[in-house]
Amino acid sequence: MMLLHVDHRLAVGQTARIPKTIVASLGPSGLRVGHILTTSDREGRDFRVRIISMDSQHCDVFVFEAFGAPVESPLAIHLLQALPKKEKFEWIIQKVTELGVYSIVPLECEKSITLDQRDARQKKSHRWQGIATKAAEQCRRPRIPQVYPTLGFSHALEMFETSDLRLLLSERETPRDLRLSLAAGEKRPASAALVVGPEGGFSSREFEMAYHRGYTPIHLGQRILRTETAAITATAILQYALGDLSGRDQS
Repeated sequence: MMLLHVDHRLAVGQTARIPKTIVASLGPSGLRVGHILTTSDREGRDFRVRIISMDSQHCDVFVFEAFGAPVESPLAIHLLQALPKKEKFEWIIQKVTELGVYSIVPLECEKSITLDQRDARQKKSHRWQGIATKAAEQCRRPRIPQVYPTLGFSHALEMFETSDLRLLLSERETPRDLRLSLAAGEKRPASAALVVGPEGGFSSREFEMAYHRGYTPIHLGQRILRTETAAITATAILQYALGDLSGRDQS
């Protein structure tokens, strides 16, 4: 995850310097003098800043607006998404970034397409991080979700098995209603891993693998949703119930 951050206290009317490592990470987004970004300070407060000068080493910015509340959600959502066809994955990246996910993991499942198939006509997987960067800027986030390289199903599950909440969207084995699953927890989770399968669903082997790693099978109702609809809907529900989408005080 890439976070626009300065290591001292900010105030409206100040100038500040963004570290060169952050500038480099934003390079593909076309930064230029006059570009407006969101950044946070050492106290975790968020501000809007405008670039007033830049070179290959750093950006100097002018702070012109302070947010009254944190822009980032208190819930770190990690979306593990089976690779869909055509342009659907770019759409998913853009929308879940707007909804506040922390990271996005493209999965190769038994019933999904592979990355080679996905890029057969034109290689576009290199654009994924840039899409997340632009979406984060558009919705005024200081944190840019990390888009991981395509991972195998087992590897991805293992990476996020320490998440407080682990959910697998599934139509198999009478999965639990998402609403009931969220209400069952005794304390508010700080992180959630959400696994969304391909149009054909998960195989029996994948289902068992996820179940034994502590992922709870859930469903979103009786209608069958397309994979991109399911990813966006489930992310929004998590943010409403446990994150900041409801506008309630999350303390």
